Amino acid sequence: GIASPWYQKLKMLMKRLYQLEVPLSWDDPIPQGNRQDWIHVMTEALMEGVLPFPRSTRPATATGQGPLLAGFGDGALPGFGGDVYLQWKVECDHGDDCDGTGDYDSTLCLSKGRVCPL
Repeated sequence: GIASPWYQKLKMLMKRLYQLEVPLSWDDPIPQGNRQDWIHVMTEALMEGVLPFPRSTRPATATGQGPLLAGFGDGALPGFGGDVYLQWKVECDHGDDCDGTGDYDSTLCLSKGRVCPL
């Protein structure tokens, strides 16, 4: 879901640990060459704090019939992923700047990511 980009980083770091010449045991420390990357990713998660997300996929100010479904995907080594967004036309809240075309609001509906196999 919404944490997929961060979770993808963790998966790639785990893959690097599996590719070590000498396998790690469950209680072995992370080798020095990989440790700084792990510290960076964990610090990123802790510094992010609370990650709010709306429970409703339809904004309160939505107008029109229904949402536009927009998808995005990308893939390469070392991983690939895809996202699906719902885009709604909403009431303009710019006051005098409204030109009659309205505004749009997008909500993340689905997100998936995978790491390429070993």
